Amino acid sequence: VKLSQGQTRFVKNVPKDESAYIELDLISYNHIDVEPKYMTLWLVPDSNPHGLDVLYNGMPLVGGINFALEPNHVFKLTIEVRRGPVYKYDDLIFELYSTCEESLKDEKGFHRSGLASAVKMAVHFLEPCAEIEFEKDLIVNNFLVNSVASNPALGSNILPITITRSKDSVAFHRQTRLKSIEFQYRRQGTQTW
Repeated sequence: VKLSQGQTRFVKNVPKDESAYIELDLISYNHIDVEPKYMTLWLVPDSNPHGLDVLYNGMPLVGGINFALEPNHVFKLTIEVRRGPVYKYDDLIFELYSTCEESLKDEKGFHRSGLASAVKMAVHFLEPCAEIEFEKDLIVNNFLVNSVASNPALGSNILPITITRSKDSVAFHRQTRLKSIEFQYRRQGTQTW
């Protein structure tokens, strides 16, 4: 038997609230037997420490899924994965093993027999940019800088601007996608920003 990942060894740029899909091929190379091989497909738990949700036909892949593989047959299936608490899932290991050899595992949970095959994959979800918010006077619509609103210590017609991140967003220093913040203004009575 062999487990193959088709064209999806690395799935990237998946929107954070959407599912990614992994195509797997379960291949039986049995040229002699006419009986099906009973196999189990699972995601090795140690390869998923951050709790990626893994589903097959809408059902969780917890503990594995059993298949009867006909001799000399390729069974194609699609696995759905949903993001857990992190955005990058590297070194995910899917393993196909003989159901009757469930007890033949090593210390890391891999099956060590002639009827086991594994593939390593990665799924990366898009990490959202930090959401920014203006503080104090800029929260009020149509704020106007004038001599009354300016800070005397800084000079007239100067407005200090404080930008913060929203409570639920990633801190600016840990943000990899936010490159700059622009602030536009226009003089009163003009249409040009």
